[in-house]
Amino acid sequence: TYHDAAEPTGFLIEDGESRIGVCLDTHTVSDTMLTALCSCDAVVLESNYSEEAMKTDRFPACRECRMCGVSCGGDCAVKRIYPRYLKDRIREDGHLSNEVSAKTLSVLKNHVGCVALAHLSENYNRPNLAREKAEDAAGESGCVIHVSDQLPEYREKRMVRFSV
Repeated sequence: TYHDAAEPTGFLIEDGESRIGVCLDTHTVSDTMLTALCSCDAVVLESNYSEEAMKTDRFPACRECRMCGVSCGGDCAVKRIYPRYLKDRIREDGHLSNEVSAKTLSVLKNHVGCVALAHLSENYNRPNLAREKAEDAAGESGCVIHVSDQLPEYREKRMVRFSV
């Protein structure tokens, strides 16, 4: 993976029958990474931030606000505004946006049966925004999309189990 860390890593985990790819903490998905992920049955894919929220410090409108996972009361402002240097670091050396994750998924969708979106930013993302981008990219392919996150208010109330 490509990240501003000493030794960034990605994983392909296999048991002889099934293969799962883990792609987190990367600001880009190279052709080599994409080829490896296409060989998987399931993928954990970073979807860290909304590009619009990162640019404007406000969340874009979503299809159904009641699905946001937070009680925004109509306030679409991010919780805490990051300074420009940190935003630049995230975009250029750190993490995949919802939009880049969706672009990656548009290639994976015909090869991978299940994708779990992970590592969502507390300040610059919402699960419904990541899900909408991913579902639009997956289209009618049959690729199942899950959204997981470490934040209690965003957690799906079940464990994502990969059955491959």
